[in-house]
Amino acid sequence: ALDMDERLRGPKHPRTMRTLNNLAVCVDRQHKPEAEDLYRRVLGLKRENLERTDPSLARSIRNFARFRFDAGRYEEAEELAREAVGIWEHLSPEGSRSTATTRTLLARCLLEQGRAEEAEPLLRRSWIELQAQGKSSSAVARDTLEALVQLGELLNRPQEAESFRALLDDLPDR
Repeated sequence: ALDMDERLRGPKHPRTMRTLNNLAVCVDRQHKPEAEDLYRRVLGLKRENLERTDPSLARSIRNFARFRFDAGRYEEAEELAREAVGIWEHLSPEGSRSTATTRTLLARCLLEQGRAEEAEPLLRRSWIELQAQGKSSSAVARDTLEALVQLGELLNRPQEAESFRALLDDLPDR
Protein backbone atom coordinates (compact mmCIF):
# COMPACT_ATOMS: atom_id res chain seq x y z
CA ALA A 1 0.00 0.00 0.00
CA LEU A 2 2.84 2.39 0.81
CA ASP A 3 4.60 1.78 -2.51
CA MET A 4 1.34 2.42 -4.36
CA ASP A 5 0.61 5.62 -2.41
CA GLU A 6 4.15 6.89 -3.05
CA ARG A 7 3.90 6.19 -6.78
CA LEU A 8 0.39 7.53 -7.28
CA ARG A 9 0.32 10.43 -4.84
CA GLY A 10 3.96 11.11 -4.04
CA PRO A 11 5.78 10.88 -0.70
CA LYS A 12 4.49 14.25 0.56
CA HIS A 13 0.79 13.52 0.11
CA PRO A 14 -1.13 13.37 3.43
CA ARG A 15 -2.46 9.90 2.64
CA THR A 16 1.05 8.61 1.91
CA MET A 17 2.30 10.06 5.19
CA ARG A 18 -0.64 8.45 7.03
CA THR A 19 0.13 5.08 5.41
CA LEU A 20 3.79 5.41 6.41
CA ASN A 21 2.81 6.30 9.97
CA ASN A 22 0.44 3.30 10.15
CA LEU A 23 3.23 1.05 8.87
CA ALA A 24 5.59 2.38 11.55
CA VAL A 25 3.02 1.65 14.25
CA CYS A 26 2.42 -1.88 12.93
CA VAL A 27 6.14 -2.65 12.74
CA ASP A 28 6.58 -1.18 16.23
CA ARG A 29 3.83 -3.45 17.61
CA GLN A 30 5.81 -6.40 16.25
CA HIS A 31 8.86 -5.11 18.17
CA LYS A 32 10.95 -4.88 15.01
CA PRO A 33 13.94 -2.52 15.00
CA GLU A 34 12.92 -1.13 11.56
CA ALA A 35 10.20 0.84 13.33
CA GLU A 36 12.66 3.54 14.37
CA ASP A 37 13.67 4.30 10.77
CA LEU A 38 10.02 4.40 9.74
CA TYR A 39 9.15 6.77 12.60
CA ARG A 40 12.08 9.01 11.68
CA ARG A 41 11.03 9.03 8.03
CA VAL A 42 7.38 9.87 8.67
CA LEU A 43 8.28 12.49 11.24
CA GLY A 44 10.72 14.12 8.83
CA LEU A 45 8.08 14.25 6.09
CA LYS A 46 5.43 15.64 8.41
CA ARG A 47 7.74 18.27 9.90
CA GLU A 48 8.67 19.36 6.39
CA ASN A 49 5.16 19.39 4.92
CA LEU A 50 2.63 20.06 7.67
CA GLU A 51 1.88 23.04 9.86
CA ARG A 52 3.52 22.96 13.28
CA THR A 53 0.06 22.69 14.86
CA ASP A 54 -1.26 19.82 12.74
CA PRO A 55 -2.80 17.03 14.85
CA SER A 56 -1.28 14.44 12.52
CA LEU A 57 2.19 15.77 13.35
CA ALA A 58 1.40 15.67 17.08
CA ARG A 59 0.24 12.03 16.80
CA SER A 60 3.41 11.02 14.95
CA ILE A 61 5.61 12.77 17.50
CA ARG A 62 3.74 11.00 20.31
CA ASN A 63 4.07 7.64 18.53
CA PHE A 64 7.83 8.10 18.22
CA ALA A 65 8.03 9.24 21.86
CA ARG A 66 6.17 6.09 22.94
CA PHE A 67 8.56 3.98 20.84
CA ARG A 68 11.53 5.55 22.59
CA PHE A 69 9.87 5.19 25.99
CA ASP A 70 9.26 1.50 25.38
CA ALA A 71 12.92 1.16 24.42
CA GLY A 72 13.97 2.69 27.74
CA ARG A 73 15.21 5.89 26.10
CA TYR A 74 13.41 8.15 28.54
CA GLU A 75 15.28 11.41 27.93
CA GLU A 76 14.72 11.17 24.18
CA ALA A 77 11.08 10.23 24.74
CA GLU A 78 10.67 13.17 27.12
CA GLU A 79 11.87 15.66 24.53
CA LEU A 80 9.41 14.37 21.94
CA ALA A 81 6.55 14.10 24.41
CA ARG A 82 7.08 17.72 25.52
CA GLU A 83 6.88 18.83 21.90
CA ALA A 84 3.68 16.86 21.31
CA VAL A 85 2.08 18.14 24.54
CA GLY A 86 2.78 21.69 23.36
CA ILE A 87 0.97 21.05 20.09
CA TRP A 88 -2.02 19.35 21.75
CA GLU A 89 -2.33 22.11 24.35
CA HIS A 90 -2.32 24.69 21.55
CA LEU A 91 -5.02 22.76 19.66
CA SER A 92 -7.17 22.01 22.72
CA PRO A 93 -6.40 24.42 25.57
CA GLU A 94 -9.37 23.03 27.51
CA GLY A 95 -7.90 19.54 27.24
CA SER A 96 -8.63 16.49 25.14
CA ARG A 97 -8.03 12.77 25.29
CA SER A 98 -5.00 13.25 23.02
CA THR A 99 -3.62 15.92 25.32
CA ALA A 100 -4.14 13.71 28.38
CA THR A 101 -2.58 10.71 26.62
CA THR A 102 0.50 12.66 25.67
CA ARG A 103 0.78 14.42 29.02
CA THR A 104 0.64 11.03 30.77
CA LEU A 105 3.40 9.74 28.50
CA LEU A 106 5.52 12.77 29.38
CA ALA A 107 4.88 12.20 33.09
CA ARG A 108 5.85 8.54 32.76
CA CYS A 109 9.14 9.62 31.13
CA LEU A 110 9.78 11.89 34.09
CA LEU A 111 8.90 9.17 36.61
CA GLU A 112 11.34 6.77 34.96
CA GLN A 113 14.04 9.42 35.37
CA GLY A 114 13.24 9.87 39.07
CA ARG A 115 11.57 13.24 38.59
CA ALA A 116 8.32 12.54 40.44
CA GLU A 117 7.73 16.14 41.52
CA GLU A 118 7.68 17.25 37.88
CA ALA A 119 5.42 14.38 36.88
CA GLU A 120 2.83 14.96 39.58
CA PRO A 121 1.01 18.03 38.18
CA LEU A 122 0.95 16.48 34.70
CA LEU A 123 -0.64 13.26 35.96
CA ARG A 124 -3.16 15.04 38.16
CA ARG A 125 -4.24 17.31 35.31
CA SER A 126 -4.57 14.35 32.94
CA TRP A 127 -6.69 12.44 35.46
CA ILE A 128 -8.98 15.43 36.07
CA GLU A 129 -9.44 15.98 32.33
CA LEU A 130 -10.16 12.30 31.69
CA GLN A 131 -12.79 12.29 34.42
CA ALA A 132 -14.37 15.49 33.06
CA GLN A 133 -14.54 13.95 29.58
CA GLY A 134 -16.10 10.74 30.85
CA LYS A 135 -12.98 8.79 29.81
CA SER A 136 -12.07 7.53 33.27
CA SER A 137 -12.32 3.89 32.14
CA SER A 138 -10.30 4.23 28.93
CA ALA A 139 -6.87 2.78 28.18
CA VAL A 140 -5.26 6.15 28.81
CA ALA A 141 -7.07 6.32 32.16
CA ARG A 142 -5.50 2.96 33.03
CA ASP A 143 -2.03 4.29 32.08
CA THR A 144 -2.64 7.46 34.08
CA LEU A 145 -3.82 5.57 37.16
CA GLU A 146 -0.86 3.18 36.96
CA ALA A 147 1.45 6.19 36.84
CA LEU A 148 -0.40 7.81 39.77
CA VAL A 149 0.10 4.63 41.81
CA GLN A 150 3.81 4.69 40.92
CA LEU A 151 3.94 8.39 41.84
CA GLY A 152 2.37 7.76 45.26
CA GLU A 153 4.87 5.00 45.92
CA LEU A 154 7.85 7.12 44.82
CA LEU A 155 6.73 10.07 46.96
CA ASN A 156 6.11 7.78 49.95
CA ARG A 157 2.37 8.41 49.98
CA PRO A 158 1.05 4.87 50.49
CA GLN A 159 -2.58 5.89 51.16
CA GLU A 160 -2.69 7.93 47.97
CA ALA A 161 -1.12 5.10 45.98
CA GLU A 162 -3.68 2.69 47.43
CA SER A 163 -6.62 4.93 46.54
CA PHE A 164 -5.45 5.11 42.92
CA ARG A 165 -4.80 1.36 42.94
CA ALA A 166 -8.41 0.81 44.06
CA LEU A 167 -9.65 2.93 41.13
CA LEU A 168 -7.39 0.95 38.83
CA ASP A 169 -8.72 -2.34 40.17
CA ASP A 170 -12.28 -1.16 39.47
CA LEU A 171 -11.58 -0.58 35.77
CA PRO A 172 -12.84 -3.19 33.32
CA ASP A 173 -10.17 -5.53 31.99
CA ARG A 174 -8.47 -4.46 28.79
